[in-house]
Amino acid sequence: MIDHGLEQELLTHGEYMSTTVGRSMWPLLRNRRESVVIRAVKGELSRGDVALYRPPQSDKYVLHRVIRVMEDHYLIVGDNCSVVERIPKEWVIGYMDGFYRGEKWIPPESRFLRAYARVSVAISPVRRRLVRFREWFWSTGSKIKRRLFPKKS
Repeated sequence: MIDHGLEQELLTHGEYMSTTVGRSMWPLLRNRRESVVIRAVKGELSRGDVALYRPPQSDKYVLHRVIRVMEDHYLIVGDNCSVVERIPKEWVIGYMDGFYRGEKWIPPESRFLRAYARVSVAISPVRRRLVRFREWFWSTGSKIKRRLFPKKS
């Protein structure tokens, strides 16, 4: 059974606050350390916005950055991910409207967040290649380590 509490909260109050989980938006959002404020979507998101979406028949919500706006979908990718996702606009239920880093509020209109979004979108193709290389490097390193140091029974 899918819990739609977050979506109900957005419909009722127009906003939702939660701690992030995962590393897909690192370094901006660190696992279980930042609290994001999510607002209900009214209209279309823009390039650089951080969208919250839920694929149908899934109980998982995803918070990733819009890198391109198309007619009926968005191209979205996590700041620490290598795969670009094609997300229909109807899947998007909210967007990040700032976050708390500790006690400090980082509003969406802050120079830091606007500059970070612009740079993140601009370097997205290069960053994705670097993330893929890092994933390959760690995978290959693990395979080599297992060959050099096999587990003893």
